[in-house]
Amino acid sequence: MTPPKTGTTAPNKAAEDFERAKTAISNEADAAKDQVRQAGERLRDEASNIAGKAKDAVNERAHEGKETVAASMTDFAAAVRRASDELGERDQSMAANLVREVASGLEDASRAIHGRSVGDLTRSVSDFARRQPAAFLLGATVAGIALGRFVKASEDRQGDSDGGPSRPSASPNTPTAGGSRDR
Repeated sequence: MTPPKTGTTAPNKAAEDFERAKTAISNEADAAKDQVRQAGERLRDEASNIAGKAKDAVNERAHEGKETVAASMTDFAAAVRRASDELGERDQSMAANLVREVASGLEDASRAIHGRSVGDLTRSVSDFARRQPAAFLLGATVAGIALGRFVKASEDRQGDSDGGPSRPSASPNTPTAGGSRDR
């Protein structure tokens, strides 16, 4: 017996199946590309979000550091001003005037730091360093020395306020330079 005729032959059916499979594969490939594109966009957005948060955190820390430096400069300027007052009381007017000028400069710098953003300060320092490299290096050296001494003095005061001596002292049983221990 012969199969009933349905109007399609085997080669035509194979061609139709091939076209349907080809279309299905193309549709799946397009869907996969779209999903990859969306995932890439989400990843890029998330990375941008994380970078923005990190940048905000860095800016906040820089702002806090800037304010700490400005406050320290104000404190240091006050100490320098007290030193100039002491020099004035001891009849050292020339030295007192010079130290008073330094204190005024520190106070001005502190006010300038308080009133500006970290980005503005960075640009200003960079511009100054390009225009006056020798003055910049000299100023950075002096500032580093002053800051180091200020930090060391602060650490020494902190050690004194903790209730214990900041430096080792001789015990009562330690022999002195010219004598021996009491027995």
